[in-house]
Amino acid sequence: MNPLILLSALRARYRVLLLILLATVLTTTVVSLLIPKTYIATAALLVDSRDDQSVREAGNTPAARERTGYMQTQIDLITSQKVASRVINDLDLASSPATRAQFAKESTGEGSLETWLIDSLIKQLKVETSQSSVIQISFASADAETSARIANAFAKAYIDTTLELRVEPSRANAVWFDEQLKGLRENLEKTTDAVRLATAAGSAGSVALRVSPDDVSTPYVQNLKTELLRGETRLEELSTRLGVNHPQYQRQLTETQTMRQVLGTELNRAAGSASRQNVQSAAAGAGNSRNAASQLNQYQNQVGLLVRDAEIAQRAYEVAMQRALVTQVESRATRSNVSILYAAATPFKPARPRIVLNIALAFVLGGLLGLTAIYLLELFDRRVRASVDLQGDGKVPLLAELSPWRPSDLILGQQRLGRAVSNLN
Repeated sequence: MNPLILLSALRARYRVLLLILLATVLTTTVVSLLIPKTYIATAALLVDSRDDQSVREAGNTPAARERTGYMQTQIDLITSQKVASRVINDLDLASSPATRAQFAKESTGEGSLETWLIDSLIKQLKVETSQSSVIQISFASADAETSARIANAFAKAYIDTTLELRVEPSRANAVWFDEQLKGLRENLEKTTDAVRLATAAGSAGSVALRVSPDDVSTPYVQNLKTELLRGETRLEELSTRLGVNHPQYQRQLTETQTMRQVLGTELNRAAGSASRQNVQSAAAGAGNSRNAASQLNQYQNQVGLLVRDAEIAQRAYEVAMQRALVTQVESRATRSNVSILYAAATPFKPARPRIVLNIALAFVLGGLLGLTAIYLLELFDRRVRASVDLQGDGKVPLLAELSPWRPSDLILGQQRLGRAVSNLN
């Protein structure tokens, strides 16, 4: 259709355009006012990849793909049934009479109230994130305070859930490591006692060849050595687990030093007594020196094997102790690596419906509908309003074109003609 024809049709049928435009705007306004208002509250969380409450060595910075997967995992966790169930328990939503009435109305008594609440909360929840470490939690509700309260409850429930998922496995591992440490400690004590016994036997067999304070011992001295070894093992364990400044470590250190002094005194006394006995029996024991030397070599070989077993047991115990220490520290964590950037505030204006935007869109839509209606009317009901309407139709010949009738022009023409005649006379 020629633009001039369309313009003339629009000028002739402008009432249709105005009617459709007014009807569209009026309908949109009424519907926007009748639609229930929806308030949206948003809380922001900062997810930090660092972990200040862990004694594990920090690794390299995760790649972009791994970080994207990590953030998506956090979003899935926020929208999970576990977090939603914690929100229901924290806010005690299941005991609300209004909630129970709405559940009975929508579900007709089928299903459980908690499942229905979880589905309803997740439907109204929106979680977004970008390339940064910030996660935004938005909740939509017909009540402004309710939207803010539930958005903050989801943020808190998510933080508590991440801490629970982190601490519970560490606690279970700590219990397992404690059991393993008991077995490793017993194994270490057994190997240490075996080394001590083998060393004592070798020392008794070599009295005729060599006498020294360390080789001469009594049952009392042997008990002191055992207690001293246990005290030193306990001292090393306390230094690893508690530190050298801890009062328990200082008390154990004092006991160990005292025990070491007592053992030194007893060894010196026993060595003096053994030396006097060896001088008296030196002549009688000369014939048995070869057997004593052979037995001494055997004892030394056995002691070497036992010492290696003790070293292996000691290393295993130290490694287990270090890992147990890491697990115990992580099991006592009191906060996660997620913090609240800002809490959700009670919105003052509803997010939906947007009345001004809807009216503006109604003007655009109403204008398009009005133009379309005028076009269809002209298409099925053609009118001739000007010569241009007949230019595209060769079957209708144009004989003449009448100018619009203007009475004022006719009066002016008669006056001019009268003046001209007067002038001629």
